[in-house]
Amino acid sequence: MYKRPPAAPRPAAEAARQDATGGVAESGLGHDAKAVASEVGRAVTALAAPPASPAPDRKARP
Repeated sequence: MYKRPPAAPRPAAEAARQDATGGVAESGLGHDAKAVASEVGRAVTALAAPPASPAPDRKARP
């Protein structure tokens, strides 16, 4: 059985260009890839950011 070799990866920005004509561009996957990357970036930033307020003091009261 013949297996077609995978195509070389291309940047999402290339597939999202106005005049792009490849299969990825015509299906809108370049825009999807950019949206996913943006969401992942926001999630990582939120996880890396310090908390908005200090944690409550958990020391035992006398």
